[in-house]
Parts: sequence; structure tokens; C-alpha cells
Amino acid sequence: AYDSGLPHRPATSFRRCTGDSVSLGAMHRPATPSDLALPRCIPLADGLRTQPRPPGARLGVLGGMGPLATVDFLAKLIAATPARFDEDHIPVLTWSVPQIPDRLAAIEGRGPSPLPMMVEALQALAGCGAVQAVIACNTAHYWYDALVAQGGLPILHIADAASEAISAA
Repeated sequence: AYDSGLPHRPATSFRRCTGDSVSLGAMHRPATPSDLALPRCIPLADGLRTQPRPPGARLGVLGGMGPLATVDFLAKLIAATPARFDEDHIPVLTWSVPQIPDRLAAIEGRGPSPLPMMVEALQALAGCGAVQAVIACNTAHYWYDALVAQGGLPILHIADAASEAISAA
């Protein structure tokens, strides 16, 4: 886990990115892995020394289809993570763009394909350091093979995850 050497302080509701640091209300501190959910990737720094990014630790979430499905997935991920401190949680990059074309309409031939926007999202997540992705939308898995081939990230398939959970039960 990332250790800034600073005492743990509760977060406030205000976040502002300045590129290499983050303002949380009145507190100003170096950027950390949890800040990766901000709109752009942030270099990790702690005082004068650079912190290495944890290998293989960033999960990309392709979301926004609908937004509540994304929030529900993130809440379940957080609840299922055995974390004692905030810093113990999985670093997550979330792409939540509700304007991705309607999946059902595209499957039925009544609307544009969401594939280009979903591929763009996965490539952006990969560019910001995600090493694995999940899709917080059932119908988006219709394009799973194309997303894996074009998106630049391995993707956990929702049916595989469900099947493993049933087998383990």
C-alpha cells in the first residue's frame, strides 16, 4: 500500500487537481494512487521523492451505462475488499460516460453502435494506468470480444465472474 508518511486525515467533499498535487478542502498534499479517479492521470509524489506506482494494482471500470450500475459496482467492490484503512483499497479508475449509445437499441438494430466509445474509454483507462478492466453494464458484454481485441486491456467477463461465484458457493 502507498505510505505517504503523513498522518491519516479524513477527506473532505472538495477535490481540486493541480497536476502534481491535490487540494482536499483546506488541506494540500502530494497526489496519491487514490487520486487516479480524477479527470487526468497524476504523477505520484511524496515530498521530494517519487513513489513507485504499485505494479498491477489499478482496476479500470467502464461505466456510465447507466450511472447507478457503476455506483452499485463500486460500492460492492469497496464492501468486498478486506481493507483496514482507506489506503488498503484497490486503486480504481472509473470512466462513467452516460452518453455512450444505448446498447439495447444497437443490438436490435435501432441505434448506433456503442463499440467505438467503449473502445475509446478502455484505451483511455489503459493510458491512465489501468491493467485490468470490468464493465459495469450487462448488455455491454455483447461486445466483449471486440472490446478485448481493440481496447488494450484484459476484461473480466461478468458471466465468468458469476459462474466462479456460483461454483465456489
